[in-house]
Parts: sequence; C-alpha cells; structure tokens
Amino acid sequence: MKPDLRENERVLIHNATGGVGCAALQIAIWRGAEIYATAGTEEKRQYLRGLGVNRVYDSRSLAFAEEIRRDTAGEGVDVILNATAGESLSQSFELLSSFGRFIEIGKKNITDNMGLPMKAFQNNLSFFAIDIDRMLHGNTRVAKQLFRDVAAAFESGCFGPITTKVFSAGEAKEAFQWMARAKHIGKIVLQFDDVRANVIPIKSQNAKIRADGNYIVTGGTRGFGLEIAKWLVRQGAGKLTLVSRSGEVKATRSAMEELQKYGTEIEVRAVDVSSEEQVKHLIESLDEPLLPIRGVFHAAVVLQDDFLTNLSQESLESVLKPKLTGALHLHRYTLDLPLDIFFCFSSISALVGNVGQASYVIANAYLDALCQYRRSLGLAATSINWGAISEVGILSRKTDVAALFKRLGLEFLHPDEATEILDRVLASDVTQIGAFRVDWEKWSENNSEMATPQSRFSQLGGSNEDRDVDELLMTQQQLLDECPEEAEFQAHILKVVMQRVSDLLKIDQNQLDPKTSISHMGVDSLAAVELGINLRNSVGVDFTPVQLLSGPSPQVMTDRIVNTILSANE
Repeated sequence: MKPDLRENERVLIHNATGGVGCAALQIAIWRGAEIYATAGTEEKRQYLRGLGVNRVYDSRSLAFAEEIRRDTAGEGVDVILNATAGESLSQSFELLSSFGRFIEIGKKNITDNMGLPMKAFQNNLSFFAIDIDRMLHGNTRVAKQLFRDVAAAFESGCFGPITTKVFSAGEAKEAFQWMARAKHIGKIVLQFDDVRANVIPIKSQNAKIRADGNYIVTGGTRGFGLEIAKWLVRQGAGKLTLVSRSGEVKATRSAMEELQKYGTEIEVRAVDVSSEEQVKHLIESLDEPLLPIRGVFHAAVVLQDDFLTNLSQESLESVLKPKLTGALHLHRYTLDLPLDIFFCFSSISALVGNVGQASYVIANAYLDALCQYRRSLGLAATSINWGAISEVGILSRKTDVAALFKRLGLEFLHPDEATEILDRVLASDVTQIGAFRVDWEKWSENNSEMATPQSRFSQLGGSNEDRDVDELLMTQQQLLDECPEEAEFQAHILKVVMQRVSDLLKIDQNQLDPKTSISHMGVDSLAAVELGINLRNSVGVDFTPVQLLSGPSPQVMTDRIVNTILSANE
C-alpha cells in the first residue's frame, strides 16, 4: 500500500509548527484531509488554530493519545507523520485505524532499534521509514520524480513558502540561540546579504562538549567555577546552567561578556545542592529534548578549619553539605540521564591529608569514592584532586591559608593551566587524577609524616626517617652548645617560643604573657599547624596540632621542650 493521503482521511501531524510540519500541513490541506496536529507551546497551538486546524494537542504530553481517541470516537486516524521518540511513538502507533499508515521521518527510534507490537499489524497497518538522505544516494530516480512533483505543485499555486524567521549572517549567534529555545515556527533562515558576519574562532574544542548539550556547573557563579564556565563556552557548549545557593553571578562585566559572546545560552539558577528537593526540581526542569543535560561539573565548596577532635555537628555539616551531599543528590537524580561527563572537583587534601581541615578532607575523599562507584556502574565519572589555584580559587579568598600552603611547599596553578589540564583529563577519560604543583622536598621538611617509610609520598620528598631524626638531634645539640647552663637554656627556649608565637599572631612579644594559654592569645587550628612547623624547625621538638590546640601556655611548652632535649642528650 502507498502512503498517499486521500480526501477526508484523518492525518495526525506531530510538531506541526516545525519546518516539515508546516510543509505537511500544506499537503494535507491540498489533499482535503481532516487534520489533527500537535505543538509544544500554547503560542504555537494558537498559530495552528489560526490556520483553521481545529484539532490541536500538546506535543510535550502523552495526553494527546487519549484526547484523539475521544475526538474520533475511538476510531483513531488513518495517517501519522512522526518524528517523536520513545513512548510518544508507541502511543501514536496505537492510534492507527485499520489500513492506517505510519510515516516515520525521525532517526532516533530506528538507530535505537525500538520495537513495535507486531500484533497490531493484523489490522492491515503499514509502517514507512523515510530518509531523504538515503533516497538521494540509493534511489535517485524516485528522488528526481518527487522534486519534479513538488516543483509542479509550487508552479500551480498548490504549495507556497512556509513561515520563516530571517536573521542576517552577522546574527548567526542569535539565530542558533532562537533555535535552541524551540520558539520558532517554520524555518530559520540566514540571509547573506550582510556579508559582515562576526566570526569568533574556537580553539581546541573537546569532542565531548556538545552544541546540543546543557552543562550544569555548581559553584559556577564565582571563582574557579566561573573559569570552568568560560572554558565550556569556548568549547562550544550549547547551554550552561550556573548554579549557586544565592543565584548571584559574582563576576565582572567583562567576565559575563566573555561568557555570552560565543553564543552559548547562559542560565543562572539559585539552588542549594544540599537540598534533595531543590536538586530534583533542577534536573526535572532542565529536561529539554533540544538541549538535554550532557554533563555535570560539581565545583561547589565551603572551606572551614577544624581538627577531627574538635568537629561539631554544625561545622561538619557546613562543609559536607555543599560538597558531599550535593554530589550525592546530583548522582541520584541524573542516574537515568545519558551523561557524557560527571566531574567532581576534589582536592589534594584527600591524597596527602590536612590535619587542620578534617571535614574538608572527608568531603573530598567521598567525591573520589563516589566517582569510583559510578564507574563500577558503567556511568561517566571523574574526580580531579586539585591543588592550589591562583587568582580565582578558594585559596585566593583565604589568603592566610594560601600563605601557609606556600610555605609548606604547595605551589599555585594558574587558571589557564587548570583549564588546559581539564581539557586533557576530559580527553583521557580517567576515573581519578591529581592536578597540583608541589615542592615535595619542602613539603616533606614541614610534614614529618612524609619522612616515614610508610608514607606513600616518602620517595617524592627524598627523605627518610633516619635523616629526619639526625636533623632534629643536630638542632637540639646546637641549642645546648649555645646555652650550656640549664637556667640559661630554659630562658633561651622560652624566648624562642615567645618569638614564634609573636611572629605568628603579629603581636609584640612584650604584650604576651608566657603563662597565658596560646588558645586565649588567638591561636586557632590553622595557626596551630604553622606554629608546630615553626617550633620543629627552631628547637627540633614536634608538637602536634592537637597538642597545641589543648591550649598550653608558652611556659608549659618551654618546659616540655627542655625536658625532651635534656632527656635525649643525657
């Protein structure tokens, strides 16, 4: 049977306001058929009613099937022109009456090898798959005849031009944005009378970043998250959804102009990713057929200094919620989406540890584990353990932490270096990778744990436990040689301790009481780490941050140092 449409037959045209749909409407009117049509917005449905189409339905809902059965008294339709996918195709197929013809012009159902209920074909149904591209290559005789028939219909006045929206060549960006929003009726046309097209070269595009994709960037309205957004638009991403708790873009005007000049659609959303309901709503609201979610970049972060022994429920949650809980929610509500990318921004702290940021280490270690778990499920996942990033990273806002890290040997990556690394990581498709610059020798000097043979980084530091002990003993012997009398030695050590506390707190030594607890002087968890390093280098005695945060006074610390050194040299 031919799919020819005959007078008074019922025809269902899906997406009837698209280019093909508008052309099909002309054919249906020419043939004298009874038209049933679907469209995605009320504005488009009103347009169809204005053309005299009385049976109009919502293409974004499956309710059209039941409504057409109602409007045809259960008889269904004779011909269906379809490019929809999934359940919409199945529901449409069931609307065919006896001797009905289904004309499939979409490719997704065929490439996905979607099945049809064979029992329905006992009603003398016919299914036609039409692909003009294959017809032009495989059956030129038929293709030529079709073109001649269409040309004759135009000449006789049966067919006319369909609705178009015209953009000049210089407005190509706006044209693609208009198309991506699915607001157009008919066809979008670029007119090249204006030859001054604005062309912006996009270099080194990563094949995984797609023009037909939407990419969620949490923490994307400031700092490094905003740098990732800039990188994504340079790669040709179709849409970015920048997420932050406030929904405010904390960027300069020039930064926003850079985001917009490449033609990427930018949407900023106020979402607390630690809220399951808000993440669920975000993912559901972004489920668009033309710009589906293709990737997630989880860069949300809160940094708070705390030792494990001092953690409160409140301080723990303030760090874990945006990073850990947020990642879990994003994982759960994108499980059924065909993501190409799921990037979690972890930290070097999850690899080397950081005694002063226990909750931060926990959160980052969870991100690493989550990505390993996703890979075990066959899902996209990559965790990057970033080091310090200059200018835009969180350490650029916490200058005291940055200064300490630099003294410890952790050097900074420039944002441009970081995005180059991101491009290489995306291309290599790894599960977990570290991206940082460290002076390992300096790091090992300031982290005694690295000097032990059990440390995973002991060889990088070029240190070993015996050499470390020798250096401590040499420091202690030098102090004893300078002050052989015990009273003189005690006074000298107290002076050294007071000087180190004074330097750390930027307070004149004369204003400090050696019998006052250092915690009352203002030594917090971060300062305790640095004070322990400084004392070790000065007097050769280790103080753990936990010992220092218990609040010893400089006098108590001095007594311990003196007893330790004298006992070691008896």
